[in-house]
Amino acid sequence: MVVFALIWGTLMNADQLSIHLLPATIEQFTVNPTTIALTPFINPGFGFIAQPIVGVLGDKIWTPIGRRAFFLITGAPIVAVCLWFVPEARFLWHLVVLVVVYQFFQDVLWWDEPSPSLERES
Repeated sequence: MVVFALIWGTLMNADQLSIHLLPATIEQFTVNPTTIALTPFINPGFGFIAQPIVGVLGDKIWTPIGRRAFFLITGAPIVAVCLWFVPEARFLWHLVVLVVVYQFFQDVLWWDEPSPSLERES
């Protein structure tokens, strides 16, 4: 339960960073309200891409650490590194690349449901 609480709490903190601090960070590079408003909403778009892909892959791969732990162990450090470098971004495109990468892998981390095909086989 402690590990689950840590994982869930960290994901929620990353979401809060996206919602509250990312617009203020983007505002340092541009005053265009459309860019400021749309960049944090990349994350929901990746939910349609990342989660089904990880769901299918998670049903088909087996690693020594399990099916889902692999995605947690690889995705979490990528998100952490991207969040670490967000304040160091010098140009808007640097920031957008970091946001795209960390939000894609954050959606990978949110995946936790087996696909319906696995449920039918059980």
